[in-house]
Amino acid sequence: MTVTAERVSSASSGVRVAVMTTVPDPSLESHRSYGLQSLPMTPLTMLKMFTTRVNPTGELAKPVRLIKAAGTLDRLDHFEQTEVD
Repeated sequence: MTVTAERVSSASSGVRVAVMTTVPDPSLESHRSYGLQSLPMTPLTMLKMFTTRVNPTGELAKPVRLIKAAGTLDRLDHFEQTEVD
């Protein structure tokens, strides 16, 4: 599968297009190759996902719940998911 990602550079007014090949990784081999552990979905993990607040890029007015961060940033960027997403 090939994915095309577009990102507007803050240093210029142009759009830089990155084309990259992606593949499914249900066993999370890529995570392990970078030393990332897989977290078991326990009640504590779920609680942390729903209560931890983040502001990953610094562009939010205040930190939002981790589970809502992606959607909030998508709205700020006027990103609309398609069938492929």
